[in-house]
Formats: sequence, structure tokens, C-alpha cells
Amino acid sequence: MSAADAYKALVAELDAAATRLRETDRERAEELSRDLGDLDAALAASAERAALTRLGVALRWEAAVESLWQEHWLVLRPEPVATAGTRPEHLERMDQAVDEALTELRAEIRRRRLSLRR
Repeated sequence: MSAADAYKALVAELDAAATRLRETDRERAEELSRDLGDLDAALAASAERAALTRLGVALRWEAAVESLWQEHWLVLRPEPVATAGTRPEHLERMDQAVDEALTELRAEIRRRRLSLRR
């Protein structure tokens, strides 16, 4: 095999390898693009869930403050600030805990008012 033929064979191998690499890169880019779309959808859902949770907590806080408004001895503090890093799978449990706490607060206020009337 002459040097020219060896050079042509080497260039042909390199060209084939570059073609395979471009195809692999294209497939990976398509896969990453799909993953990015999925991640964008998950991010939008998380942002919507966070907004709903913040609204729910704010409404419950207002309800709690309203329930305690006549308790003059009690020092009412500002609404607590949300902490970052809450895991999405814990939000349902946390929402339920907030609901339960508000229900308990209202029940305790009713019991207290009934006992004061006696």
C-alpha cells in the first residue's frame, strides 16, 4: 500500500468517526432537549405549587389572626417567612399540618370563650 493510499484510508476512517460522533452528538442533543422540556414543565409545576402553598398559608394566617383578634393579652407576631429548601413531597403533609393547627386553634378559642361565659 502506497503512502497516498494509507493517507486516504486514514482520512476515510477519520471522516467515518467524525460522522458517527456528529450522529451521536445529534441524538444526545435531542435527548437533552426533551429532558429540558420535562424539566421546564416540572419547574413550572413546582412554581405553581409553591405559589398555591404560599397563598394557602397566608389565608390560614389571616384566619388565625382574625380568630385571635379579641385576645388582647396575646401578642400577635407577623406572618412567618417561608424557608427555602422544602422538599415538594413534604408539601402535602405540611399543608395538612397547617390546616390541623388552625382547626385546633379555633377549637381552643371556642372552648376558652365558652368557659369564660360560665
